[in-house]
Amino acid sequence: MMTEFRKQCNRPPQFHHGSIEELVAKFGREYQWKPRPKRIAAGPAKHCFYNSYRLASKHRRCLIYVEGYALLKDILFPIHHAWVVHRKSGDVIDVTSDGFSVYHGIPFRLAYVEQRWKEFPDGVSLLDGWEHGWPMLKMTDAEINDVIEH
Repeated sequence: MMTEFRKQCNRPPQFHHGSIEELVAKFGREYQWKPRPKRIAAGPAKHCFYNSYRLASKHRRCLIYVEGYALLKDILFPIHHAWVVHRKSGDVIDVTSDGFSVYHGIPFRLAYVEQRWKEFPDGVSLLDGWEHGWPMLKMTDAEINDVIEH
């Protein structure tokens, strides 16, 4: 039903993508939950974007900021979320919650994440930037490929 609904919506010409879900499906990857290493303290609840950005910035050589959707362990309902992954192993480090089981998200280059946080220091979701006119939905595939980790 939602697929048909979205097809009927008029997408403004400046938008190259119709939804956040479309972006995550096209550019994202699946990750499996792993327990957070004991040496990494949990950040404040409901601040996943900041917590993940802060951790990725602190460990920029080995961690990648990822944003997308995560599924709760008890209820398979996708939640917009951010986490980091280890650059070599691909292991998820969720510095905000231990309640998720599966993650599907887009790994971003830290330079792009830092640029967005400098523009909007009060907090930012790269994918759901509705306050700023959904900049990611306006990016071409080539532009998105320039800001994600491959």
